[in-house]
Amino acid sequence: LSALGLILFRLVNGQKHAFMISQRNIQKHQQNSQTKTLSSPLILSSGYWAWSRHPNYAADILQSLGWSILC
Repeated sequence: LSALGLILFRLVNGQKHAFMISQRNIQKHQQNSQTKTLSSPLILSSGYWAWSRHPNYAADILQSLGWSILC
């Protein structure tokens, strides 16, 4: 159970990290363009984040449950 929580935690944070990198690339592109555009922050709403608002909390709970079962 704890290992499942750890795997889920790594997957969710990896997806969030990839999204943040793509956001930075979009912002750099907008800064380099000649035209002024209004940019609004994008929301990560695909993958694990489409199922839950805070999937990383679910992974933390799974890890905690796995460790508490051992005690």
